[in-house]
Amino acid sequence: MSDLKGVQIQKWDGKKETFDRFDAQVTALASILEVEDALNESKFTGFPTDSEYDGFDLANLGANAQKAKIYQQNKRMCALLTLAQSSSHGLAIINKTKTADCKYGRADQIMKSLKTKYSPKDTGAKIEMELALDKLQFKFANDFYNQVMATTAMYSVSVSMTEEELCTLAAKKYRSAMYVKMILDHIRHAHAGMNTMDFEKIMDDITEIQRTSKSFGDDGRKLEKEVALNAVNDDGATKLKCPVNGCNGYHKKSECPKFKAEKAKKK
Repeated sequence: MSDLKGVQIQKWDGKKETFDRFDAQVTALASILEVEDALNESKFTGFPTDSEYDGFDLANLGANAQKAKIYQQNKRMCALLTLAQSSSHGLAIINKTKTADCKYGRADQIMKSLKTKYSPKDTGAKIEMELALDKLQFKFANDFYNQVMATTAMYSVSVSMTEEELCTLAAKKYRSAMYVKMILDHIRHAHAGMNTMDFEKIMDDITEIQRTSKSFGDDGRKLEKEVALNAVNDDGATKLKCPVNGCNGYHKKSECPKFKAEKAKKK
């Protein structure tokens, strides 16, 4: 980190997964240094060129006071954004906003371009986020929650998932019938107005149990001493699948029909 008159500038590595944090830090830094206007596109109306600013009488600005103010704020913000880059990605975008008569670039355009590239809001971003979430593994609830939050933080709020979607994701990911039922009950109770849909809360509840239990239901072999309360459809058929071979019904590996058949062939 670099230091500017007692204010620390957090370096950004140019990675998508760390951009939202960098964006928040830039906003906070602009507020501390009172240069927020440099991040507001609407404030650039009448923004002066370098040559125009050089012609101002800074001791007697008069009608040019606002133009001089935004020029100075932009100059400082562009410098800070440049110092914050620890990779070439951000620097390339900064350089794209520079012209022959705008040598420092435009801070508002820099952040707008970075947000478009590293915190997208379109349908493609939604699909990309869902694919990233689908790759996550659910073993410990607390770790899964942290992984989900880190993944969704890479995308704009406009493409984020609802609390119910996150709870449903966890239910699909987890192999323990007991914990799946806890999640599904949480969703059903929320629909019935018995509780608030809260992904963090249900993950905390499962984490509390996992901390006091030796069985985590993470590998298809160690299941809770059943309580195996399988989630079922209205017709009574189980919704759960064998984690070993994907056949219907949740059971230990040693009880899997396909596993037994394969084992018998080898004898």
